[in-house]
Amino acid sequence: MRGSLAAKQGSEECSDPGPIEAKGKGGPCLELAIRQRIPSILATFALAAALPCSVSSAAQPQPPPDCRVLFVGAHGLNEDANSTTLKNTWAAFHAYSEQHGGFGGDKKMLPYPKMGTKQFIAAIRANPENPQMSSLPAVNQGVEMLDTAVRDYLKQCPSGGGVVLTGYSEGAWIVDEFLRRYYGLSAVVKAVQLYGDPLYEDPNTGDLGLARLYGFASNFPSPYPDSTLEGPNIVRSRCIEKDPICGGGFRAAHSVGNVGRQTIAAINCARNHSYCKSHTDSYSGRIAKQGGEFLAAQSFTPD
Repeated sequence: MRGSLAAKQGSEECSDPGPIEAKGKGGPCLELAIRQRIPSILATFALAAALPCSVSSAAQPQPPPDCRVLFVGAHGLNEDANSTTLKNTWAAFHAYSEQHGGFGGDKKMLPYPKMGTKQFIAAIRANPENPQMSSLPAVNQGVEMLDTAVRDYLKQCPSGGGVVLTGYSEGAWIVDEFLRRYYGLSAVVKAVQLYGDPLYEDPNTGDLGLARLYGFASNFPSPYPDSTLEGPNIVRSRCIEKDPICGGGFRAAHSVGNVGRQTIAAINCARNHSYCKSHTDSYSGRIAKQGGEFLAAQSFTPD
């Protein structure tokens, strides 16, 4: 009887647990209180987890676009966007900019696929009677990437400082082709520096780039370099002696024999790097420094 009464009293005491902390002394009443509160506690945590976090969802302020002069580089054969010639051109451009108030902005090196000299020359010579740009997919990709880079800059900076372009070897051809296809964008181009251009032409010496020899220049404006851009001497092209890609010193316009000599030199260039040093190793030093300074001087506007 006494045990039944104790059990009844215990049941009555724990029948309405109330707040957990009100039970105080622990024992069966505390255990019962915790068990009865577990569903509501779990529901509270689930609701809290579902609520959006006001800190993380807050809109972060975006930095303003850099509307100073944009440097865009197109790399050459057997290399990627990490081209030494382009990097050294950029370094000279940037140094000049820093000395004149920092008018130069960011750089954009175009990441189109690497193309070997052997593949490049084979594509150029594949169909001399009817040359097709479709045989040079890397060149076409580079042109489209350059177009995108310039248009993106114009969207962000319609009244920006403009763009300077530099292209080495295959990259020079990409710049040429971009200026031909998208001449409507030429107003934003401040200056262009080319090195070892396969479309090179010097009427004074008779030197012709390899792509020009094989008919790829029929749709390009004359004289070379492109004179449709605004401003005097806005485009400068460098081609050194014995470079078979741009034809320096071969005088191919003067005789068929000279065309043959240049073609053989280009084939040897594709087979063995030691025959191609005039094209691969000659533009990254002093010439690149001069190129960067030229681009900077053309795009600098004194106050």
